[in-house]
Amino acid sequence: MPPTAATAAATTTTTTKTFPFTDSRADVIIRSSDNVDYRVHKYMLSFSSTCFSDMFQLPQAQGQNDLPVVPVTEDSAVLEKLLLFCYPCDRPQLETLDETIKFLEAGRKYGMDNIKDAARAALPSVRIASPNPLAAIVAALKYEMDAEAKEIARYLLEKDSIPLTAPEIDDMSASELAALMRYHAACCDAASRVVSDPSTQELTCALFNSFARSNTLSTASSLAAGGGHPCTCHKRQWAYGRQAFDAPRWWLEFADEVAWILGKMPAPHGTQIKNAFHMGLYKARSCASCSSKGCRSLAQFLAFIQEEVERAISEVPLNISD
Repeated sequence: MPPTAATAAATTTTTTKTFPFTDSRADVIIRSSDNVDYRVHKYMLSFSSTCFSDMFQLPQAQGQNDLPVVPVTEDSAVLEKLLLFCYPCDRPQLETLDETIKFLEAGRKYGMDNIKDAARAALPSVRIASPNPLAAIVAALKYEMDAEAKEIARYLLEKDSIPLTAPEIDDMSASELAALMRYHAACCDAASRVVSDPSTQELTCALFNSFARSNTLSTASSLAAGGGHPCTCHKRQWAYGRQAFDAPRWWLEFADEVAWILGKMPAPHGTQIKNAFHMGLYKARSCASCSSKGCRSLAQFLAFIQEEVERAISEVPLNISD
């Protein structure tokens, strides 16, 4: 029975035009699962992969120009990048979590350490892991990458809890999930301790002292010159130790908002913290007297908090392996 048009289309192969897979001196063809042929050199692949090295010792089917053909299960999108890692050229960048997982599997399957190392380095990146940190953690655990799993877990700190309804939860053991929940709670505690720490309160006192002096001098000087912008901010009393201040309400609202956010979502550079900072700036600029010094004091306070919280949560352990 002659082949149908559908059958012929399914078996049609194309040859890639990507350099270096166009070299006429190639001595083997690697065929992807979607029937794209790559003309490659056995010795290049043999140096990079113990699997390919062993495979080339076996007889292969002949293809175009009587070159042996080795079919593989990877599609052309993955295979092309995989083969480029075997050549002395610019290394391709992994773009998605799905692609990175396929590289991890291919690295293990073909015995290619450079592929595994590239995928291991890419997995915790913002580009790869932040869109779906739970899926990235599952991948890290599957391939025994505990250090990377902890690094990826930092992206979960931008949420106020572990999303228990996410489908990736089904791929985790109860002990792994419990470890992530303990980690999130411990990071919240660590961030809260930074906010209430005496060093944070002393910095706030120093900023208020400087801020108050600046406003007083600025107002007195401006009024003496016949003009000036007296502070029109609503005030709220704030005290620490023996020091008390009639502090601008917008400043204290900003500090309270930062403390509340970090107590639930301890990501010091997260979106919620950035939003709080921009709102604080907006409120500070509404007072002509406070605008310049107030904006600087907010930035100084936030930079201190971010550095201290980063240090604190970096010391929180994540014992996630079964």
